[in-house]
Amino acid sequence: RVLPPICRHAIAAFLVAAIAIGALAAAMGTRYPVLDELTYISVAVDIYEHGIYGDGNFAPRAAVRNGPIPGQFFAPLYPGLIAGLMAIDSRFADEVQCVFAAYKRDVPPECGKRYTALVVTQTLLAAATCLFLWLAARLVTGSLVVSWLALAVAISAGAYSAYAIRFLTEGLAFTVFSAASLALLVAWRGGGRWGRWAWAGAALGVAALTRPSYAGSPRPG
Repeated sequence: RVLPPICRHAIAAFLVAAIAIGALAAAMGTRYPVLDELTYISVAVDIYEHGIYGDGNFAPRAAVRNGPIPGQFFAPLYPGLIAGLMAIDSRFADEVQCVFAAYKRDVPPECGKRYTALVVTQTLLAAATCLFLWLAARLVTGSLVVSWLALAVAISAGAYSAYAIRFLTEGLAFTVFSAASLALLVAWRGGGRWGRWAWAGAALGVAALTRPSYAGSPRPG
């Protein structure tokens, strides 16, 4: 069965975004995590090693000495993503644990930088973000030309590639928030159909579990 032209264009947009963002990310190369990245890693390591979603580096010192305790300072989805990738890919888990152990000892890390699991995952998430942007432009303007121009601008800015190689919430937040924004746009244009608003609300809830500030996003229109 032949796909409708709009579906073929959407698939092409995703593939173009994935290839371009992946190529730019590969050109940038990987480096050791720093600053906020290590904080998210600390939460992910607690989940991976102890099965406890805690506050990582922000936990009380006594809790750090005696083992992690449950906490809710950080939104859970992004540390959960890192922990999930650690559970799937033992090599990635070893690299993350190595660099975090060096950080805790306050010594320069002597680890590899094999973060392929994270980079590939975040590259695909970035490509999905670009697809949602493409769909939103198509929905608003009705123009394929504008949709492809929007995609080209998003990719060429380089931000998605830069975040694809970092341990930062933007690697996931861009995707879930763009999905929520697209869902809100579809619901708004669909009038009073409660089902669409329910899906939009659920998508916004997922976005808030990545960045709580997204819970305050206004209704479009």
